[in-house]
Amino acid sequence: MNTEVSTDSSTVAHPDKIKRLRELPALRFDIDEAKDILRMSRAQLYIRIAEGAIAIQKDGARTYISLRELERYVDACEHRTQSVGQASSYVQGANIATGVSPQKRRSELLGPDPAGCKRQLHR
Repeated sequence: MNTEVSTDSSTVAHPDKIKRLRELPALRFDIDEAKDILRMSRAQLYIRIAEGAIAIQKDGARTYISLRELERYVDACEHRTQSVGQASSYVQGANIATGVSPQKRRSELLGPDPAGCKRQLHR
């Protein structure tokens, strides 16, 4: 049995190379990492994925979510929250004049909530 360890440069891990690899930014995250980043449960993350609010990447059997996708989702939720705030003040004034319920008026102004952001932000 051969117990020699090859010492050529292609098989030995150099400390410099290992250090550089650790310094690289994470570009995608597995489900557990993504749920921690978004501060939601695993079940809620899978609901957002099923709704199409968060896109995934498959690599064989593994599921990942890219950094860009996480940022896009958070930005969409942030934008939606700002829109809800602006619409609320408008709806309050319009509601008195038209007699339309605030919920109906708000949904007319903002449309449906495909990203599920409203539910997540109010928890």
